[in-house]
Amino acid sequence: MRLQMRGPQSDWTEALRRHAERRLRFALGRFGRRIGLVNVDILHVTGAPGRLDKTCRIVVHLAPKGRILVEDTQKDLYLAFGEVVERAGRA
Repeated sequence: MRLQMRGPQSDWTEALRRHAERRLRFALGRFGRRIGLVNVDILHVTGAPGRLDKTCRIVVHLAPKGRILVEDTQKDLYLAFGEVVERAGRA
């Protein structure tokens, strides 16, 4: 399972990168043979007036073909990431 993390560099702190890798490997590791690539994207979106939210999107590319797409938007990036990892693991 290969991980590709994309988005603004300021969001991908070393702590978040380690957290993301650990959570993804725990949630998806048992499916390692069926997963080729996992894309993790962070996007900034405008929420309520004056509020900047963060969207975390995970795309799991399955072998031989297929994919799972999960995304969530929260004010806190760690909350959004935790939610999408949990849903991706269930999917």
